[in-house]
Amino acid sequence: MLRRPFEPRGQAHSLLAWVILRRTALSQLDAVLPEATAEARTALRLDERDHCAHIVQGSVLFRMRRHEEAERSYRRALECNPNSAHAHAGLGYALAAQGKYEEAIGNAERASRLSPGNSLAEAQATHVIVFARFGTREYVASETAAREMLERYPEYLPAYYVLIAASAMQGKVDAAAIALADVLRLQPELSLAWFHRNMPWVGEISERLFLGWRAAGVPEQ
Repeated sequence: MLRRPFEPRGQAHSLLAWVILRRTALSQLDAVLPEATAEARTALRLDERDHCAHIVQGSVLFRMRRHEEAERSYRRALECNPNSAHAHAGLGYALAAQGKYEEAIGNAERASRLSPGNSLAEAQATHVIVFARFGTREYVASETAAREMLERYPEYLPAYYVLIAASAMQGKVDAAAIALADVLRLQPELSLAWFHRNMPWVGEISERLFLGWRAAGVPEQ
């Protein structure tokens, strides 16, 4: 018996998990992760060959700071669909979180080539580059890429987060404070405590991000 190309119920569950994650951006993480995790697992149980299910599973794991597991999920998604821009961008995030910055940039660039007209995949790919350049201490390049990104996607909050830190790490505290004021208009609850609860980054790069955010005047609470 020939296997159907996809299981519609599985796709429905993977899309629901994706919507749950996207609905909250990086906020209310603890509240949504159990539901998103359950939906992603259901999608995989129904159709293990659905690349979208693996992408969502990778996104859940990434947000849980389980970056090596997230990398495996994204690579599995690419085995199912090598031309998935979202999978390449997601893999870029997981690699960057582990300090594999050049490889992350390579995947982000592939995502961009595969996604002309796909604004979400393009935004994710660009943000990977913004973050990876911060990771390699190329703060000027990171700031420039973040500003260019925000010209195209002016409400993409994660780009502001890196822009603030990259500006501050160059000693451009006034520019960082201006960027902080812009993002606070969009996200008034932003604080260092919020970053601690919700940001997926860990280790040395997280320490530098917090150093930049503190220098820029991000509120403690």
